[in-house]
Amino acid sequence: MSQMTLVWTALPNELTGDVANRRLRLSAYVSMRLTTDDSTDGTLASFPDALNWPSLLQPGTFSIAVSGNGGAGTAATVLSPPPDLQLWQDLFSATTRVVSHAPDDLTGRPFNTYQAGAVHDEVRAGHQRLSQTSPVALPTRHQLIDALPDLHGAFGPAVGPVLPAIPVAELRSDAELTQFQSLAARDLLRPSSGNSVPQHGASRSRSTPTGRQRGSRNAGPACTG
Repeated sequence: MSQMTLVWTALPNELTGDVANRRLRLSAYVSMRLTTDDSTDGTLASFPDALNWPSLLQPGTFSIAVSGNGGAGTAATVLSPPPDLQLWQDLFSATTRVVSHAPDDLTGRPFNTYQAGAVHDEVRAGHQRLSQTSPVALPTRHQLIDALPDLHGAFGPAVGPVLPAIPVAELRSDAELTQFQSLAARDLLRPSSGNSVPQHGASRSRSTPTGRQRGSRNAGPACTG
């Protein structure tokens, strides 16, 4: 049976109201994942909910609640006008081609990652500090620096060891690759040698070894990348 999965992403869209009646406005970005019953390409006729999507978003047909930290949800008020079913079907008809969604197969593919938990904790702590120093008004530059010092420092002048100007292919061991990547990540957003931040970041991204390159070094000469 064909299946439609919806991914809802809440995007902050300013604060409204006076101090005593402050409200957070959100925009909702909705992504559709359409999977046919046999995983081959089909048409929108197999997905009646997608074909008639605007009819599911009319007043009184759905509700949205916002919650945080596991607390009870707070009902949200929909402010935007309901979508136009006729306009939608003028764009997407029953014969519109559907490429069936298939998840990427990452089996056997080495990759580099980072400690997502550490990043989450740091960003959360920074936002908590900002909520204390500037609960209503936009924070000042100094308040941002105090709340997120490491992020601020990442855009400053380069400090510490310099990224070696050698081809990645000449890095022979995992330890050398790890050190190279740590230096590249530290200086990714720092301008140097007269380059702008985007130029510097692009050059670092091109020179940083990928997980596939690292994996191929450990796999032996019989393995291809």
